[in-house]
Amino acid sequence: MRICLVLASWGEGGLERHAIELANALSLTHQVSVIVHPVMIDRFAKAIQVFPVNMDRNRQNPFLLYDIWSILKNNPFDIVHAQASKATILLARIRPFLPKTIGFVASMHNQKSALWAFARMDHLILGGNDGLLGGRTLSIPVSCIYNGIVPSGTQGWTRDRLVQEFGFNSESLVYCAVGRFVPAKGFDILIPAIAASGVQCLLIGDGPERAELEALVQKTGAKVVFSGYRKDGMSLLSVSDGMLISSRNEGFAYVFVEGMLAHRPIIATDIPMVQDFLPREVIVPVDDVAALTEKLNFIQNEPQEWDRLMQPVWAKADAELTLENMVLRVENVYNAIVKSRFEQGQH
Repeated sequence: MRICLVLASWGEGGLERHAIELANALSLTHQVSVIVHPVMIDRFAKAIQVFPVNMDRNRQNPFLLYDIWSILKNNPFDIVHAQASKATILLARIRPFLPKTIGFVASMHNQKSALWAFARMDHLILGGNDGLLGGRTLSIPVSCIYNGIVPSGTQGWTRDRLVQEFGFNSESLVYCAVGRFVPAKGFDILIPAIAASGVQCLLIGDGPERAELEALVQKTGAKVVFSGYRKDGMSLLSVSDGMLISSRNEGFAYVFVEGMLAHRPIIATDIPMVQDFLPREVIVPVDDVAALTEKLNFIQNEPQEWDRLMQPVWAKADAELTLENMVLRVENVYNAIVKSRFEQGQH
């Protein structure tokens, strides 16, 4: 199958990682191309044909639209797969001017207020449950396919090394929280709860709220250490005693999957993907310092019960959140579209 993935973002985020891992895995058995920002060129397998396009331009830019149209017009793709909103909007605008033989797929990773562009595709893949649609429906087929990953592993890290390097008390549990320092991640809720419960936590990440969060740690006396952005952040998480998620809203959370596949106990706020995996006993309401504090006290006092509650979670993650499972399900979507296109061509 001739497949082209379109990614309009760039950097080190979960969306970029997903697109890279999906493209690389598909390239083992298909002819795969990608249309990406030039800074992403070297991040794909050698078997993949990379079309660099300046994605800095906005989604209405006629030159950006022309560049993508030209690539798709002059290459015989069976499937074009847009990753997230901007790429989907670009494809929706140029689709009327492209060959009717192409099948179009879009992936949605976070809730969106406008769905018009996604509705112009042949199939929508939700990187989570149908809660991403917010109760709305589309006239095209929709599949829920969680993003499978290749776990980062420990990369030489151990708990003893983590404790020593970041100055924690080895006799107490050490938790990790990972994410960009923005309001959506709810770290301003997590820090007061950490202070009230007396637990210790490594906060991995960076972002525009860092100064405010550091000030909050000083004010509350929370036992929090800031690591800054770390490429090995998932490995640090994998040797901690547990993961804390305080998000106000979230689409597909790579850190959540990493935590489950590393068999880390987890406490998380009540966000869509969490609801599909964690038992209610380890889920807390969003924006509720008191509830989060109570749950942190519980896991401090009952670590064996926390571990027991997580056993079926880890088993489910091991079965469903592998890269191989994700690729197989995505291929099934592609095959259904190609089959439909072929049958339509026979009439």
